[in-house]
Amino acid sequence: MRAPRPARGGLLRRGAQRQRPRRPAGHQPLDGFWRRRGYLPRPDLSCVFSWKEVGDDRETPHSLGFWLKDPL
Repeated sequence: MRAPRPARGGLLRRGAQRQRPRRPAGHQPLDGFWRRRGYLPRPDLSCVFSWKEVGDDRETPHSLGFWLKDPL
């Protein structure tokens, strides 16, 4: 499996919480919320979209990870 390309500034999350300058202070990830509801991350599934960030002059790729509900 090929690792997704990080967005400009290396903002991909892999294990540790990523640091993003536009993220509000005190932000808490929702991983626990989704896990308690039976969803599990699927690192083997990903999709890449490109868009312009505020203040940028070009599009940069952003990786979207998927969480699926455990059927059992």
